[in-house]
Amino acid sequence: TKDDGFIIGGGINNSDLMLFKVNFRGDTLWVKQYGASGGTQECLSVKATPDGGVIAIGHTTSPSLSNGVDDMWIIKTDSIGDTLWSKSYGTVTNNEVGYNIISTNDKGYIAIGTTTNNSSGKVFLVKTDSVGNLLWTKTFSDTSYSISAYDIKQTKDSGYVIAGTQNNYDYAFVLKVSSQGNLLWSKQYTASGNYFNSIVSIDTVGKNFIVGASGNGEGML
Repeated sequence: TKDDGFIIGGGINNSDLMLFKVNFRGDTLWVKQYGASGGTQECLSVKATPDGGVIAIGHTTSPSLSNGVDDMWIIKTDSIGDTLWSKSYGTVTNNEVGYNIISTNDKGYIAIGTTTNNSSGKVFLVKTDSVGNLLWTKTFSDTSYSISAYDIKQTKDSGYVIAGTQNNYDYAFVLKVSSQGNLLWSKQYTASGNYFNSIVSIDTVGKNFIVGASGNGEGML
């Protein structure tokens, strides 16, 4: 965070989403819980935002927050963890989970996750304005494999690169989309004799991209 502290997110008691702030020494400054009765809430990624607040993403199954199934859930708080807004995104037929979210150069947010139906997964991309109002959503699928997306970065042309895995971690993939979420290209990658446990990060290096992953007990780039 801007004050050299850290924000940590997760779930508590298999029910509520939890955030806590610590200073640079690890001393707890505040702890907050978020959720609703009748379901489960979990935080899968949390980021400090340019305004000094916090944005957290995960999923919720609470009927008062979701469309009746598992939905992507985003919470925006101020610097002390008080809720400014919370929104869920999803459909009435699929399960949506949010894995990562970033601030965008138009002062909004873009979130990446997975939408599944009958065990077949697709990339689920959600763009919002600064207060969580939905601007657009996109899904990307593979005709042969179930796919999951875990990380996203904005590029210099205001588009986005997305990284994830296919076919139960047999393959890694990278997608490049425009500022409106239209697919520009996609690439699939394999590592001989290895499988990918997860894609942990993607970043831009000049005009290139570097992807970090783990597989067969080893780290890979």
